[in-house]
Amino acid sequence: MMSNASCTVCRLRFHPISASVVAMLFVLAPCAAADVFVRPPRQHDVSGTVTTSDGKALWGLLYINLGKPLKIYDPRKRKFVEFTLKEVSRIDIEVEIEKEQPYWYWKESGSDDKVYTGKSYIWRKYRTSVTFSGGEKVSGYLSGIIYLEDRERKKHRFILHDRHKGKPGEPAEKLIYVKSIVAGDQPPAENIPDKDAAEETAPPEKESLPKPDANSGGAKTAKAEEKPVVPDEVSPPKQDEAGKAQNR
Repeated sequence: MMSNASCTVCRLRFHPISASVVAMLFVLAPCAAADVFVRPPRQHDVSGTVTTSDGKALWGLLYINLGKPLKIYDPRKRKFVEFTLKEVSRIDIEVEIEKEQPYWYWKESGSDDKVYTGKSYIWRKYRTSVTFSGGEKVSGYLSGIIYLEDRERKKHRFILHDRHKGKPGEPAEKLIYVKSIVAGDQPPAENIPDKDAAEETAPPEKESLPKPDANSGGAKTAKAEEKPVVPDEVSPPKQDEAGKAQNR
C-alpha cells in the first residue's frame, strides 16, 4: 500500500498542470514578497512654502507619497494633465462656489423621510491654477495629498480639495484649505531676520555705573579719583651699635 507522500507525487506526476502551478509559486513567491514589503522611495522632492487660508506659512521639503504625479482636470481641453512638483513654480487655489447646506439624515434605512437637525454646514468647490516652470498655466480641478518635511524633520500632511464639506455648525473660517504652494529654495522672507536692520533697530548699550559704597551711605562712589604715585624718600642706612661706638 502506497503512503500519502507517494500518492501526492503520483498525482503531481500525472497532472502536469498542477506541477507547473506549484513551480510557478516557488518562483514568484520571492518577487511577490519583495513587491509587498519593499516600499519604493519617494521622488520629486522640492523645497517650497505652503500657505493656508488662515494665513499660516510653512517652509520645507515638499514631496508626493510614493512619487506618484498629481492630476488636474482641464475643463477647457476636457482631459487630465499629470505633473510633478519639480515641473511647477506655484499652485494657487481659490474658492469657486461656497454654499451653506442644511444638515439632515435619513429617518430609517431605506426610507425616503428626511430628518432636519436645524444645523447647517459649509460646502465649497475649489478651482486650482497650476503654473509650470516654463510659464504655461493650467486652470481646473485637482484633488490630492502633498507632504512637507520642515527643518525639525517633522512631517505635515496637506490635502488639496476639489470639493470640501465642513462640520455641522462650523463657521466658514474654520474650514481651512491650502491657498498656495510656491516652489523655492529659500524660506519666506519674514522668517529670515535682516542683519543690517537688526543692528539699526537694536537699542544702544547703556554704560554700567559703579555701585555706591555701602560704608559711605551712597555719598561717595566706590571708584576714587586716581592720584599720582609719589615715591618715598630714600632714608640713609642705619648704623649698628658697633659703628656708633667707634665714631664716639
